[in-house]
Amino acid sequence: MFLTISIWITFLVLCVGIVLQIWLSGLDSRWPGLVLPFLTFLWAVVRIFMVRFYGLTAIQMAGMYLGNFLLKNISTLILLAVYFARRAGKSKNKMLDKMNIHDLH
Repeated sequence: MFLTISIWITFLVLCVGIVLQIWLSGLDSRWPGLVLPFLTFLWAVVRIFMVRFYGLTAIQMAGMYLGNFLLKNISTLILLAVYFARRAGKSKNKMLDKMNIHDLH
């Protein structure tokens, strides 16, 4: 029962986060859309420093840290993909508006 509730809460938080990212990315200024990816990146960095691997060689530890870092930044990559997809559509609309204004003159 508890597992089911926690899964639904996690799903709800993810959906709200993606909707919030879509809205922030659609604003005129580009900076609000970068807030959530920046926060998830910082959270991943903090979590990386909380992990310790004992009894491994330096190369093994570097590989573990790199793999762990990439795994923890999947949410950052998803948010950045939403950001760039939303901004690409916005820049196309701006270019069309500029062309329409130019055609009127």
